[in-house]
Amino acid sequence: MSGFVPLIAGGLLALAELGFSFGKRDERDSRSRVLGRLAWAAAAGLGGIFVAALVLIAATANVARSVLMTVAGTAAAVVVVAVLSRAAGR
Repeated sequence: MSGFVPLIAGGLLALAELGFSFGKRDERDSRSRVLGRLAWAAAAGLGGIFVAALVLIAATANVARSVLMTVAGTAAAVVVVAVLSRAAGR
């Protein structure tokens, strides 16, 4: 069952991206904009699958857990989200 978790997470992320992008629909939506939104949702879903798989792998590894590792991991996640958000805003 745990092998399907990244697929479920990626699928839910792609659906959320689709809902968000089509929820703020514009009057001048052309075919290319719709295809761009679909491509973005697919890319976000694939990214979600990749990140969820990495988190699952990291959670099952036998490593010492500490507050420093938790803070470093959280900071890395925030930086990644900020960079992706900045890239998507352009």
